[in-house]
Amino acid sequence: MEEWEIENTTKWTSKQLHGQHKRQEPDIASVENACKWMRESTGLKIEKEALITAAQDQALDTKCHKAKILHPTNDPKCRMGKDKDETVAHIVSACPKIARSLYKT
Repeated sequence: MEEWEIENTTKWTSKQLHGQHKRQEPDIASVENACKWMRESTGLKIEKEALITAAQDQALDTKCHKAKILHPTNDPKCRMGKDKDETVAHIVSACPKIARSLYKT
């Protein structure tokens, strides 16, 4: 990595919201590889790259994000399950109420 990339990565991961993916998965999340993958392999437009990065950083418009970062509400609990904080990870992989409503047998 070049010096400016290291400096930008340090700034990015030191912020409370941004860089969560890198902090949560330090061995897996290589900023250099993530950026290279998105730029060179996918052909994604910048808007899609921004959405993927926001999802990795838990910065999508969830109740937890609203309660802990934006502050228009103080209830971070899942709107369906009501027991855990509504984060990106919870919505994607852990909410049994969402899973039951989407994956009926």
